[in-house]
Amino acid sequence: MKRFILPFLMVTTTAAFAQRAAIYGFGATDAPQQWKSIQSFSAPDDASVKLVYDHQQSVPLMNGFTQRNSGRNYSGEMVAAAGYAAASQKLFFIPMFQKELRWTNLEENGVSKFFSITSPVLDQLDFNKVEHQITRMAIGNKGVGYALTNDAMHLIEFTTGNTPSIKDLGQLVDARSNGQNSVHSSCASFGGDMVMGDDDNLYLITMRNHIYQFNPANKITHYLGAIKGLPASFTSNGAAALASGELILSCSNGDQNSYVVDPKNWEARPYFVNHVPKLNLSDLASGHLLARKAKSNPTNNIAASNALIQLYPNPVVGNRVQISMTKAVSGNHQVQLMDLSGKLVHQQNVNLNNGAQTFQLNIPAKIARGTYLLKLTDPASKSIYTDKLILQGN
Repeated sequence: MKRFILPFLMVTTTAAFAQRAAIYGFGATDAPQQWKSIQSFSAPDDASVKLVYDHQQSVPLMNGFTQRNSGRNYSGEMVAAAGYAAASQKLFFIPMFQKELRWTNLEENGVSKFFSITSPVLDQLDFNKVEHQITRMAIGNKGVGYALTNDAMHLIEFTTGNTPSIKDLGQLVDARSNGQNSVHSSCASFGGDMVMGDDDNLYLITMRNHIYQFNPANKITHYLGAIKGLPASFTSNGAAALASGELILSCSNGDQNSYVVDPKNWEARPYFVNHVPKLNLSDLASGHLLARKAKSNPTNNIAASNALIQLYPNPVVGNRVQISMTKAVSGNHQVQLMDLSGKLVHQQNVNLNNGAQTFQLNIPAKIARGTYLLKLTDPASKSIYTDKLILQGN
């Protein structure tokens, strides 16, 4: 079983092209499963596919700290994780077997040089072990990047300025509601890619098409389910957000179509509609965010969901739901469950501490299945969160 995903990286040759192109990455241009050349595409047709860097081209490898020539050349390596910093038009990546964070600035005449830095954070990993390989990467709108090992034991944060810094945030943790679906499972949760949402959460799509959501502040992963509508042979090796806020997935082998996924219901549909180019794309990257932030609805007085508070799962199967808060305040909070007429059907008090908190709401079995309003108030009885909660039953 292939347990790592190799990269399809994002790059641009001019600022105008950066605005036009949505997806960039490494692809296999001359041999199967050799994801070394940087390509890009901007529309679901053959004409939009561009070769930005040919891995047979040798270019200088610069020291990222000193900005001077390191005396080495870069001529293409297998890459498993990549991210695109849209503000600076830098493509960041970590090669499969080199313990270095690298990036390139794309210029009008193509790639002219690559940059590289080392770090004790990367030195602690053994890239010869599948579980230590870094196969997922994403960069948020604040220019902070995140990379994740296959076993989810190392969430690595890095900055994307002129002299990037790297630190290990530690391991991801499964929420109790995940049940048997663990982010650490080698069979179901290795490989894949990550994207950043507009709610400041990271979304991990594994090679086996499973979805986990977590905030890097607390690293608690919540299993959201599996992507629907993909072919049985499709593996999600690359993922990126489109300008529309939807998700695009690519497969790294077999000349398969790429797929667009609606983040509202995780339903997939083909991306290339007329002809599927032979791209074999791996780790995707883009300068966009996944559309996950709830929108306000003035017709029913539901406030827009606080991006720092999340419900998992929703819809609810069973009688328990996890409530995750990135920045709770110390004191007694109250959770109210109301029907759509505003009638209170259940209430629960919970005492929280300052900082990131996750707690469980236990819904009585006697409450009928259907759509309800969930309201959370702080110790001052101020409403800090209101959203719909759907009870689906067992």
